[in-house]
Order: sequence, then C-alpha cells, then structure tokens
Amino acid sequence: MNQRSQGSQTYRARLAATFIGLSILAVACAPAQPAAPASRPAQPQPAASNPQPAGQGSQAAGPVRIREIANAFFPKSIAVKGGTTVHLQIENQDGVNHNLVAIGDIGLKPSEQDPNTATEVDWAVPSRPGTYKVICAYHPGMELGITVE
Repeated sequence: MNQRSQGSQTYRARLAATFIGLSILAVACAPAQPAAPASRPAQPQPAASNPQPAGQGSQAAGPVRIREIANAFFPKSIAVKGGTTVHLQIENQDGVNHNLVAIGDIGLKPSEQDPNTATEVDWAVPSRPGTYKVICAYHPGMELGITVE
C-alpha cells in the first residue's frame, strides 16, 4: 500500500470518528421528551391582549387561569381559599415546554405543558394558610406565588 492510499484511509477513519463523536454529542445534548401529562388536556384559549403586570395577583373566585408566556407565569401570584378545590387552567403560550412544580407539600402534583397547549388540573388546596411557591423546573426564575387564606 502506498503512502497516499494510507493517508487517505487515515483521513477517512478520522472523519468517521469525528462524525460518530458529534452524533453521540448531539443525542446526549438533545432535550428529553417530557412524560405524558398526568392532567387532562384542554383546548387553548386566545391570550389576553395585555398580560397582568409583574407583582399583581389574582384572587380565585372560580377557575384560575395561569398563563406561561416568555418564560414567566401570569399572573405572578394568586390567592386561594384553604380547604377548597381549585380548578387551574394552565396555558403554555410559549414555543417551549414548561411544567408546574410546587415547592413543598401543598398537594399540587407536577404537570407538564407542551408548547402552545393548555392543561387543566383540579387542586385540593391545603387548609393551612400560608404563602407557597410554584416553579417551572426547566426555567430558573420562573415562579408563581400562591397565598392560601
């Protein structure tokens, strides 16, 4: 075998090894498919023209609508009556996955929202008053404050 043929084979072997390495890296870095949501899906509703500004909250008097927009929850906080069942309507109006994960044991099971979908969850609110936090585990800083009265 001549030197040119040997060099060509070495080049092809290195090229193949690089391709395989990049393929493995791409698979390892790809986002995992979320588990199927435990809650029942709902039809998305059109977004309000202007979401509630940060810092303002919503008092539960019926279904509670929570929107996920630009990696933030709207409204930023809600107030609910302890010992009741609240119907949450969670709308992901982003092009990325979000989830709703309670910090602490408040009886709210985690739920997943695919991009541009809506999910509905019935939540048995604990009877003990307090202030609680719900986050999106995918997006640091994406928090919803919940006040149980």
